[in-house]
Amino acid sequence: DICLVKNCNPILISKDKGSSNSCLLLYYIGKANLTILEQPMPDFYKPNLSGNSNDPFAREGDRKLVRLNYWLDLGVRSLVMTMNNGLGANIPNEQKRLHLIDIGREHLVEVVCVQEVLPPES
Repeated sequence: DICLVKNCNPILISKDKGSSNSCLLLYYIGKANLTILEQPMPDFYKPNLSGNSNDPFAREGDRKLVRLNYWLDLGVRSLVMTMNNGLGANIPNEQKRLHLIDIGREHLVEVVCVQEVLPPES
């Protein structure tokens, strides 16, 4: 249960390769016990290819980008604009992060995957 570990910090995150579905195991230490939460591993964004078979996010069966050169040819500014205001605007941050790592632009994760900070409810 999430509320049991609300005030604890994760001490280890590992990928469980033994299960049929890839998952993250988050280990939390409480005052006297260890809590383990299992969460599904995020996957790459999968575009609907029925309308646009040339989608730059399209991947082959082995999860390799079909149009990798499209991404590699983009400059930093163009890539950030594409991910935030263009093709990637409606993609969740976790999938954007995976995509940036996959194309070798992990240094842009903090620029592209901005977390919105909401003011506290009063």
